[in-house]
Amino acid sequence: MSAPYTVRIAEDPADREACFAVRKEVFVGEQGVPEDIEYDAHDATALHVLATGADGIPLGTGRLLHGEAAAGKTGGDAATNVLHYAQEIFEGLKAYRQPDGTVA
Repeated sequence: MSAPYTVRIAEDPADREACFAVRKEVFVGEQGVPEDIEYDAHDATALHVLATGADGIPLGTGRLLHGEAAAGKTGGDAATNVLHYAQEIFEGLKAYRQPDGTVA
């Protein structure tokens, strides 16, 4: 049985915008984080990961920062917590394959 969601690196602009939309909904809308501190200069160089349902609807996101900027944030729709996609996002961020084939 396959999972009812997929997790992938957000490489194209549409995926990155979906990541930002999830973050806005969760952190700004639900948790009250000021929008001006939710997004930062690290977004341009961070690795963004997107989880989507079988219907293509964004479910959650995570970002991986490198070096001194390293800090994690994850977000997702509370109604879909039973799918455990957040754990898969986290595992993917922990074992991200680098362009040279190594795993970071």
